[in-house]
Amino acid sequence: MIGNDLYMIDGFDDLSGEYLRSLILLYGEITSPSDVDIYLKMLFLERNTFKKINDLLSVLNISVNQFEKHLHILEKVNLISTYNKNNEYIFVINSPLGFNDFFDHPIYGRLLVKRVSRNHFYYLKSQRDMVSFDLSEYEDISDNSSFEELSDWDSQKETDYRVFASGNKEIVRIESYFDIDHFMKNISATLFPLELRTNENLNTIGKLADAYSISESDMRRFLNKAISINPLKFDDQKLNSLCKNAKGNYEDIKDGYEMPCAAFLSKYQNGKELVPSDLNIIDQLINKYYLKPEVVNVALEYSLKRCDNQLIPKFIYAVAANLNRNNIENAKQALDLLNRIKKNDNKPKDKDVLPEYDSSKNIMVSNEDIEKYLKR
Repeated sequence: MIGNDLYMIDGFDDLSGEYLRSLILLYGEITSPSDVDIYLKMLFLERNTFKKINDLLSVLNISVNQFEKHLHILEKVNLISTYNKNNEYIFVINSPLGFNDFFDHPIYGRLLVKRVSRNHFYYLKSQRDMVSFDLSEYEDISDNSSFEELSDWDSQKETDYRVFASGNKEIVRIESYFDIDHFMKNISATLFPLELRTNENLNTIGKLADAYSISESDMRRFLNKAISINPLKFDDQKLNSLCKNAKGNYEDIKDGYEMPCAAFLSKYQNGKELVPSDLNIIDQLINKYYLKPEVVNVALEYSLKRCDNQLIPKFIYAVAANLNRNNIENAKQALDLLNRIKKNDNKPKDKDVLPEYDSSKNIMVSNEDIEKYLKR
């Protein structure tokens, strides 16, 4: 078993009354308190969904070797059954035996005799039936004072707590070549309040960094200008403007369609610095047509090749509209679609494969219209 293997939990999920007492008092003696703790945590984890073993280890706060040792013990006393197929593990949670069944079991009762003293054995047997005691004549002297650990609790900690306690703070996976996880580790809650760290805002940061080749240090400066504390606001338009007008960092970047869009276009122009009209086109492809950076790069390349190394807005926006309409998510899908379009363009009867609405005339613009436009 390794951390990248998959697991799922299934089986028994209702532990109460006699079975809970049996688990704690009896099974706890023939296994160990830590084994029972592992069982209880797994009992209440999410069911019927495959996840990585590493996710389980993180929740249990143990290593894979430690987990395997606990698992073997829990399997021996039939609290967990393990099934495996092609490194996909299903852990079936089984119910503990009740008191009578435990003591009647051919192994468990004998194990208990070996693990505890005679007096303790009879004491455990006597715990089968619990009777509530009348406390009306007793005084409650429990310590209900506040925890000293919370003596330094301030407004910032309270704000952080409310965000986490609200249940809206999900673990998300941001689709970006920009290392958003590393970037966020070095951002304080003062600069970027937790309430603003939403899926949408983190995606915006990654998207803009990918588009305009923004370094972590520059993005940190731009965030400082795009976030206001009173009122609390993330100004995505201001951040977009700052990134678009920044001088991109084109060194030590990925090659091919994974390049930042500005760097990709600059490379196609032999390293020439981009002019505002070029940046406006990138901005439109990302924010109006909602294309991912690698899809934007395919659209830029296709348009430059078809238009004699020029970026004709009317043409590239028609390409972008088609990519958007077909829900293109990555460079491969974009290349496949545009190659099919190119083949259709070479047929005797060309179809309107790149339609776009002309809002001023409320009519469709076809490939034929685009070609006429390019020949003027």
